[in-house]
Amino acid sequence: MKSEPNNSKLGLYIPLLVPSRPWEILSFFFVEALPMTKRGHDYMFVVVNYFNKMFVLMPRNKTIKGHEATEVFF
Repeated sequence: MKSEPNNSKLGLYIPLLVPSRPWEILSFFFVEALPMTKRGHDYMFVVVNYFNKMFVLMPRNKTIKGHEATEVFF
């Protein structure tokens, strides 16, 4: 059985937008499976600002719900 490379394009390349001011383009995610802290936090909520690569780390619990994450973000 011979394997041939697949040269077909899977989709169009769309570059990321370049932000013109701080906090215009953000991403956020959770880091999990961290050791438990003295205050009972085992997750990290991370917000990244693409303009200057600044990030904010917020300790959280694994049991955080979607609406709670929204409140923390705003």
